[in-house]
Amino acid sequence: MKLRLVSRSEMSQVREILHRLQKGYCRLCRKPVSIEDGVLDHSKSTGRIRGLLHRSCNTFEGKIRAACRWMGKTRSVEENLKLLIEYLELDPTSLIHPNYMQEIRRAKPRARVGNTVHNKRS
Repeated sequence: MKLRLVSRSEMSQVREILHRLQKGYCRLCRKPVSIEDGVLDHSKSTGRIRGLLHRSCNTFEGKIRAACRWMGKTRSVEENLKLLIEYLELDPTSLIHPNYMQEIRRAKPRARVGNTVHNKRS
């Protein structure tokens, strides 16, 4: 595959092409994304464009990558994410964190209307 540098003037055209190829969905969260709101995500090591993402998804990906670097340079991002998934799937202890009770007390009462839960307004 021959690589080609995209000029700044071509960016909107590339966004439109990726939007069409991705059928209007963010490549990361797979929710609808508009051409105007989408950003072109690219590899920071190769510069190659990976896809059209929501700005928040692009930020999320960058934060995850930065956190994985912090966890250790000897493992790849993919290895660190697998470790995280394994950790989250472990059975928790029977102990309750004291902050949890404070969070419960601070939570606003919620009202149920039909099958939808709504926050009560004060």
